[in-house]
Amino acid sequence: VDIRVNALSALSDSHDPAIQSALRKHLGDSDPGVRVAAASALAQFAENDSVTALRALMQQHVNTKVTMSAARALMQLGDRAGERELLAALGGADQESQIWAVLALCGKRWPDATDLMRRYVAAAQPADMVGIEMLGCLASTGDASARDQLRGRTSEGLPGKVRIAAAARLLRSGDPLGAQLLLELSKKPAFEQLIAARALASPQYPETVALFRDLLKRTDAEPASLQLAVEGIGEAGSSEHVTLLH
Repeated sequence: VDIRVNALSALSDSHDPAIQSALRKHLGDSDPGVRVAAASALAQFAENDSVTALRALMQQHVNTKVTMSAARALMQLGDRAGERELLAALGGADQESQIWAVLALCGKRWPDATDLMRRYVAAAQPADMVGIEMLGCLASTGDASARDQLRGRTSEGLPGKVRIAAAARLLRSGDPLGAQLLLELSKKPAFEQLIAARALASPQYPETVALFRDLLKRTDAEPASLQLAVEGIGEAGSSEHVTLLH
């Protein structure tokens, strides 16, 4: 199920009605991660049924990340209920809700969200993945200090997953160092090679498809690796996703 949902998420810009229906069904999945992925993907579809389903999911308030993901999707669809939910969480007392609300509001330039992110990253350790995500948000608004801190987190002395996460955020903010490092790591045999290629995958970098295709031919591939390969092929714009989703 996780593989199919993540592949559909990567390909949500197809606006295929069948994909929307499948994603709405996954909003009721027992796995919070699947619900989050489905909500995020539905943010691409301005359809009344999807908005209604996302509102219902948000109002359940069963899981913080699920609630915030549904709220973010609604905000991206222009539904003010989503933005109100995020701002309420931002101004609330629950730290977990604040963090997810800040990440959901990434790039919106809300002063309270910016202040919270700066306080968080000032105290965060280099390997703190939430801190890296927040630095990426700040860098995307033109914050030069955040960009420099992200660059620092790509240094060779840090774990590969940290370097890849920082490089991916640099890529999103338009810093060429991000693509440069991800390309470098995607050519080094290791599990991190696949993670780097997945972070880089897009129509701009079709060379990643060969790596994903080779992996999918292997009978001994781990489920996590297969998931990354399916997602990567989708992000790279390959038509192979049609077969992989069935």
